[in-house]
Amino acid sequence: RPLAPERRARVGHVAGEAGVRAGDFILSVNLMDVHDPASFAAAARKAKEAKNVVLLIRRGDTTIYLAFPPS
Repeated sequence: RPLAPERRARVGHVAGEAGVRAGDFILSVNLMDVHDPASFAAAARKAKEAKNVVLLIRRGDTTIYLAFPPS
């Protein structure tokens, strides 16, 4: 099924430098599935405590991991 528009990445400075692009779909944050804005917010809060943030994203037909330090 198509991913909801609210799951598209809004690129901030740190994420942009790590390779996240506008329009990427965020599937998980540090292995926590992202289904909606609330689950993304919960995963992002928890990720701030980690040494690295690891995003699983879908870009077109490709699924990739990107890692970067939390801001």
